[in-house]
Amino acid sequence: MALIDLVDWLEENSKPNIIWYIKRLSANDTLANKAHQAGPYIPRSFIFKIFPQIYRPDLENPDYKFDLYVDSHADHRIVRAIWYNNRLRGKTRNESRITGFGGQKSPLLDPESTGALTIFSFTLDDRGVAINCHVWVCQNDIEEDVI
Repeated sequence: MALIDLVDWLEENSKPNIIWYIKRLSANDTLANKAHQAGPYIPRSFIFKIFPQIYRPDLENPDYKFDLYVDSHADHRIVRAIWYNNRLRGKTRNESRITGFGGQKSPLLDPESTGALTIFSFTLDDRGVAINCHVWVCQNDIEEDVI
């Protein structure tokens, strides 16, 4: 995409009903380290705020599906926010992620995206609950500088 597209994207995704989560994609987020848990890690405190429906300690690994658009790469998926909470049941995991990207075809799981600055732009309803997400995965240093 052209640089002007990023500038337009930033303007479009800077409204009062939008909240951002910005991170560099780690090898554990992408498929670079061939780990089982492919999908961006999002802190529980953030994910519970925008997806309160998954704060369900009574359920094992509660999740919620939503539309996610990777606008930098013209990709759309129905993905899920999930709280892996099996530590509450004597196991090891207690983390939240966004999963369901379909493997390396997604720019968010492509090992080449490891280290890329990425913006997750969640659109919120009038209760502050996320209804969808638009994502920009930077493809070069110029885009990172603009952000």
